[in-house]
Amino acid sequence: MSVYGTEKFGTERPPSTAARFGRAKRGLGRPVEKAQNSRQTLQRLWRRLRLCKTKLWIVFALTALSTAMNVLPPVVIGLALDRYVSVFAARVDFHGLTRALVLLACLYLVGSAASWGQNRIMVFVAQNFVRSLRESLFAKLQTLSLNYYDTHQKGDLMSRFTNDIDTISSCLAQVVVQFFGALLSVSGTLCMMLWLSPPLALSVLLAVPFSFAGAAVLARHARPCFTEQQKRLGDLNAMIEESVSGIRAVKIFRREEEMISRFVEVSEHLRRASTKAQIYSGLLIPLLHFCANLNYIVVVTAGGWLALRGLATAGLIQTFLLYSRTFARPLNEMATQLNTIQTAIAGAERVFWTLDEVPEITESPGAVALRRVRGDVEFRGVVFGYRQGHPILKGIDFAVKAGESLAIVGHTGAGKTTVVNLLARFYDVREGRISIDGHDIRDLTLESLRRSLGIVLQDTFLFADTVMANIAWGRPEATEAEVIRAATAAGAHDFIRLLPDGYRTLLTEEASNLSRGQRQLLAISRVLLTDPPLLVLDEATSNIDTRTEAQLQTSILKLMKGRTSFVIAHRPGTIRNADKILVMKDGEIVERGNHAELLARGGEYHDLYAGQFLSGGFACGSQ
Repeated sequence: MSVYGTEKFGTERPPSTAARFGRAKRGLGRPVEKAQNSRQTLQRLWRRLRLCKTKLWIVFALTALSTAMNVLPPVVIGLALDRYVSVFAARVDFHGLTRALVLLACLYLVGSAASWGQNRIMVFVAQNFVRSLRESLFAKLQTLSLNYYDTHQKGDLMSRFTNDIDTISSCLAQVVVQFFGALLSVSGTLCMMLWLSPPLALSVLLAVPFSFAGAAVLARHARPCFTEQQKRLGDLNAMIEESVSGIRAVKIFRREEEMISRFVEVSEHLRRASTKAQIYSGLLIPLLHFCANLNYIVVVTAGGWLALRGLATAGLIQTFLLYSRTFARPLNEMATQLNTIQTAIAGAERVFWTLDEVPEITESPGAVALRRVRGDVEFRGVVFGYRQGHPILKGIDFAVKAGESLAIVGHTGAGKTTVVNLLARFYDVREGRISIDGHDIRDLTLESLRRSLGIVLQDTFLFADTVMANIAWGRPEATEAEVIRAATAAGAHDFIRLLPDGYRTLLTEEASNLSRGQRQLLAISRVLLTDPPLLVLDEATSNIDTRTEAQLQTSILKLMKGRTSFVIAHRPGTIRNADKILVMKDGEIVERGNHAELLARGGEYHDLYAGQFLSGGFACGSQ
């Protein structure tokens, strides 16, 4: 594979939402309210969890056992109190009481063991689940077209890998099991109470409608608040990512105060969203505690009234007092866990948004592989704009025969780099057709199309890996000798030898331990190694000093020989040697011919050449 996937392309694209943090809405291309479908999200999560259904059934069984061991003790305590302790006669059956205590210890021991087992298994289930989800999300990002990245904040996308998936992980590992256990506890306690004394059970249930009604109202208001909180957190991450990536520009242009001001604004939005969400969630616990305490009073009153009429014993009343607490505690836990569940659902929705994205660039059902590429390239009536209604290219027509070199020149913004974006099919044309060897590129497999292209851009991206691995990125099966041969041809071998570990030197993040010129030489080496039939040089030597460029020109010309080559806004040497030159202006071709013809014509090319070539550069920068 060539280096098409490892470079940054031009700037003629929709303005990134990351550039408008302080004022822009979060960018997923959707209004906030459309993302709030908790039922559908839960169904999708469950479909994924079903892959671990055997372990889940074991977890549920252990949870049921643990819950049963917690529901039975109040009955044992009540019976022991009635049978083995006589308050009025001041007698205690120590033998019977000891048996009851041993039984209680066994119940608690079994319950604790079951609880430990289900927690341990659920941790494995949760981690495997989020690993699968994280891998699916990463794989999806590899398939999405560049237009998706043009309109989404990088920090927000990172937030989905970290905050959102971590929240789902925590929810699955702890909250789901606790919530299910609390539900079983409530159900089991209710059954036991109805079996022991329906009148007292009714008194315990008096507070339940108020608890559920209050929880339902608060949950309904809290859900959009938690969704907004997650979105604002994504904004904050995006702001931090942008400020760190652009710290040099911030310092050069003395914009520290403005960046701080923007961060404060974004942070304030997050504070407001988080405060609102936490206020709603914080009301649940006091509400349920009030209902539980009120219920305690009702049970004591009802139990005393029944005892006076011989319908309840001291042990039974004690059992129901314990059950009133046992019954209320799971409700409180469920209310508390609802907050985490709401946050996890909001995070899962955001992850599913990305998983549901349909790549703009896809292969047609009958796509064919491009084999034995000759190199004939043709643009016919090509119209394109990164945004609908804002065309960048306006009816571009040209043809390049196999082995010819084509130079595209023009001012910044003329549409030069857009031509390369379309040739590599990072975007699809709005109108017209692009063909290679007579095949419409939309009818070719993406792998074969991009394998045939070797692209060197002005902004080189290198990975945090060894020099050897970076050069071999487009052809990982290459031998060490082949890598060295390519680096030597590109003029990079000499400086690589002087690195601490030579070709085994580990590059830092963004290759900051190399100069820009050295990074460019590695990028050229990478293309030389892939030996592509189609070559694109987009400001390929703009970061290389004049002496190094002079040494490299021979290698570049040798590389171009026999290949169809596109040279964009390059320096005079390669421009002059091009078989054809296109002069672009405002997305249109205004002149075409070779160097001598265009100079003799005295038009746009003559003015550009006289004004910029002879001054040492030509429309430098991405366009």
